[in-house]
Amino acid sequence: MQQEFTRPFQWILENRHRWVFHLAFWIFIYLDEILSLVYLTPQIKSFHLVFFEVPADMALVYINLYFLIPQFLIKRNIWEYLALTLLTIYLNVGLMMYLYFDWTCLDCDFLSESVTFFLSSSTLVGTAAGIKIFKMLIKNQQRVGELENAQLSAELKFLKNQINPHFLFNALNNIYVQSKTRPEETPDSILLISDLLRYQLYDCTKERVSLEGEIKYLRNYLQLDRMRRDHTNLSFEVIGSPKGLLVAPFLFLPFVENAVKYCDSSKNDHYIHIQFQIHPDQIEFNCENNFNPSMKPTGPGGIGLQNVKRRLALLYPKEHKLDINTENGKFTVTMILQGKKIHSHLPEKTKLIPAGNAVLQSNKV
Repeated sequence: MQQEFTRPFQWILENRHRWVFHLAFWIFIYLDEILSLVYLTPQIKSFHLVFFEVPADMALVYINLYFLIPQFLIKRNIWEYLALTLLTIYLNVGLMMYLYFDWTCLDCDFLSESVTFFLSSSTLVGTAAGIKIFKMLIKNQQRVGELENAQLSAELKFLKNQINPHFLFNALNNIYVQSKTRPEETPDSILLISDLLRYQLYDCTKERVSLEGEIKYLRNYLQLDRMRRDHTNLSFEVIGSPKGLLVAPFLFLPFVENAVKYCDSSKNDHYIHIQFQIHPDQIEFNCENNFNPSMKPTGPGGIGLQNVKRRLALLYPKEHKLDINTENGKFTVTMILQGKKIHSHLPEKTKLIPAGNAVLQSNKV
């Protein structure tokens, strides 16, 4: 969201344009005097007076912008900032009164003239300070966005590279046993692990990946888990076609990992049910499993699930829904992604199969 806010003002933040904005600011401030000096408007000030007034006003503005604001206002020394700002304004007013006030005129209103110069100097400083603070706000928003993206990228990189060591150890141990008892199945099991590693380390280098790849990854992950828990009642259903749709990588994996970890294997009726309902403009992911109350799932407080919630908020603002419930010994997750970000901008000839026309369901993943 920060990037969307700062994008229209990006050109203002570039240092190479700074002199243009400063020049435009002073031309705007002294437009009447410039037009007067070139006789396009009635003459109001002599060149001699303007020659002294411009440096005084520039000193007033730039002392405020590059000294008082950084040294006092940003550090929240507000009263010191206001006091010193008023002091510089009064010094400027004193100079303007010396230049322009006719001290020989007995009928001239000294108080009225000084108030006029005070308001003029205050408006000048206030306008410049307002522009400066607005620019600082934009830069801060941009910096916050960059930090969020950097942190998100770091977390995603960590998520890509982390593999549950217990899961991998069990998978390798089961492959070893499998090589002794069912050697004909061993090559397929090794390929599953290879595909998992390849996808995590190489295929997910982009901000978005194909939904097909994510679904295949989840299938391989669950297939490896079945090597050690073959009796798990597992269903994996895909309704609709994932072709042409993109998602952020590893959005669904933490929920599947959570289901595998906390599925109550002490009961004969333990189960894991996973379903994708895919529509042209919406992806709905459902995951449900029963769990042992003595080892209740971490729920929304888990690190992996917190990661997903933060990524959803940053990557799919106002375009996602996430419901997590742990009731009656069941852990259920419903995630909905929608909007333009799920599309890959494929040619028009690529058509999505409407929901209900393609159903894949199997206890063998």
